Amino acid sequence: MKTIVSIILLGFGLIINGFSQSQSDLLESAYQKKSKKMLTQFFENWAKEVQSNESKALNDTISEAFKVFRGFYKPTKLSFLTGNKWENSIYSKSKYFLVQNRLINIFFVDRVYYSNRETDSLTIAKIKEVYESNQTMQSLWISYDKNGRLVDRAVKTFGPNSDEYKIYKSVLVDSINEFYPSIDYEDKKAVYLTQEYYNLIRNYLEKPYSKRDSGVIIPKKTINESWKRHKFIDKLITTFYNPESRFLYLGTQPYAYSITFDKNMKFAKVNYIMTFKGGEAILEKQGDKWVIIKGETTWYDFRTNYNL
Repeated sequence: MKTIVSIILLGFGLIINGFSQSQSDLLESAYQKKSKKMLTQFFENWAKEVQSNESKALNDTISEAFKVFRGFYKPTKLSFLTGNKWENSIYSKSKYFLVQNRLINIFFVDRVYYSNRETDSLTIAKIKEVYESNQTMQSLWISYDKNGRLVDRAVKTFGPNSDEYKIYKSVLVDSINEFYPSIDYEDKKAVYLTQEYYNLIRNYLEKPYSKRDSGVIIPKKTINESWKRHKFIDKLITTFYNPESRFLYLGTQPYAYSITFDKNMKFAKVNYIMTFKGGEAILEKQGDKWVIIKGETTWYDFRTNYNL
């Protein structure tokens, strides 16, 4: 029996590897012939091979996590998160989105969302608690912006979501290692960025390189050829690639690495990364959908590179 199972698994592996190889050959042929039709077929095959598993969610929490992601994931409306309207155009011409295939953490806390009034009130209370007998320090921290809100640095340092406050302790409840969510786009298709496909595309882009190119000055001819390959595949997707440094970012942003629900599952916070910066978005459940009500960039780090 064990031998039979092994044979079946081996056969299945050969099928997968064979398909992967045929996809690699198809992409290479598409490039050599400059055929957009063949390139489209490559992505259509990919979309059929790895499909959404949202309908197979194991419990209500995971089911809601899929819905939160769908409400959050708006690559053509990135200004919801960053405030930069020009970023809305980054993926506007993409026909396919390279969607992440893993959700690292799902948390629960008592509360996720606070109104502006609640945030300011709790922040002031914490400042007064920390500097109980120091009026000078209280005055330094309790100041307001032109909109009548507490200044941002005070909220980030002493507000209800700050490390200083720690009102509610988060509880890790789950993670999803095979996360293939559906997306709310009629004119775009999702292809899920598995490690296998990441390697396939990197190999395609770096085919002009030789082993001796590593750690030495790369010939201009090699860089130009790699760049042409990048421009070709980007007829249907949008990637960030530097053929000289060999930096590659494939995933269609933003990348959500955690979702935190409140105890009533009325609000959720998504922590996200966008290449070299990150932040958080607050979503509210409205009917059966989750809608972004607040988003902001909270940090920058030029060493960050999340592809998967």
